[in-house]
Amino acid sequence: MWAFLSERARVLIFGVHQDAGTLKTILDPATCEGVLVRDDAAVYANVTLAQKCWAHLLRTAIKLTL
Repeated sequence: MWAFLSERARVLIFGVHQDAGTLKTILDPATCEGVLVRDDAAVYANVTLAQKCWAHLLRTAIKLTL
């Protein structure tokens, strides 16, 4: 499942693969505006305008301190 959320809209997409090709089809870099808030999945490695979700970043920081 993919979930895309903004202040104005919520879009849930079921039954598609969670890979880079699918992401590029859904969010075409040529027409997509805004910042993608993402988890730490490798599928987002080539997304240039993105920030990590605070919860995922915090979990990584905690793991590094253990």
